[in-house]
Amino acid sequence: MAIGWDFWLNENETNLIECIVSDIRPENGFYLAHLDHDFPDAGIYLTSRLNVASVSVPEPKTTVLLLGLLFLVAGSKLKNRVSNNCRLYVAEKNYRILN
Repeated sequence: MAIGWDFWLNENETNLIECIVSDIRPENGFYLAHLDHDFPDAGIYLTSRLNVASVSVPEPKTTVLLLGLLFLVAGSKLKNRVSNNCRLYVAEKNYRILN
């Protein structure tokens, strides 16, 4: 037994397919039944449902992007400042650290 779905989703939509196997016959809708003729009261029923929901995707806020850019610029400036403050001066085997 098999049940298949053929559907399209639009942007910002999600789906949930529920497959239900039961020994109780569904009261309505489409279902598949597997019945044993030797045991007429015993059967397996297969049905499914498709639920499509709309999902809103939040856009990134401009402030978050600007803060990220600010941190990148500040980190770059801090790196340059640290590397410029610690220079080693070498002249004729005489080493001095310049501050």
